Parts: sequence; structure tokens; C-alpha cells
Amino acid sequence: MITRGRDARAVWGDAPGHWPRDWILWAGKIYSFTDPAAGLLARLCTGPVTSFATSDWADAEDEDVCHHFIWLLKAALSSQMRPALRSSRDLTWSRQPTTCHS
Repeated sequence: MITRGRDARAVWGDAPGHWPRDWILWAGKIYSFTDPAAGLLARLCTGPVTSFATSDWADAEDEDVCHHFIWLLKAALSSQMRPALRSSRDLTWSRQPTTCHS
């Protein structure tokens, strides 16, 4: 059973390619903007995949849902921006130093 990111990394082991970052685990379920039945996330899924409108979370009044939506957005942005940008805990973005070639 996957209960945290560390468990996912153990399942993926030495899988080739880039491990997905655009997902979160909440209440025993994986949430992602991409299809979790595809790619490495599929190794973590044991049941059927369902979908719902993003607006269900974006417009939610439940504070927990709003926080999880923000975490999912941060994960998706981090995934799209790597390796060009790195984030800190408060989502302050900074560019990695570049190597100059002559």
C-alpha cells in the first residue's frame, strides 16, 4: 500500500526515465492532472481510475480540498518547469546557474 512518496519511489525502484512529480497522495488515493493509469503512476494504482472536473477542487469551499488542490498545482508546475527552475518550500522560483562555454 502506498501511503507516502517514499513508498512510490520504492515501487519504481530503478525504472528508467523521469519519475513523475505531478501527483499527490491523499486519503489513500492518487490525484493527478495526467492519467494515473499510464506511465509509472500505473504501477501505484490497483483500482479503477475515475476523473472529475478540476473546478470541483478549484471552486471548493472545503479548506482541505483547497490545500490539496494547491499542492497538486505546485507539483504539476514543478514537473513542467524542471530542470530549468527549482522551487523552495514556499514556491519561490529561482533559475539554476548555467555553465558558460567559450
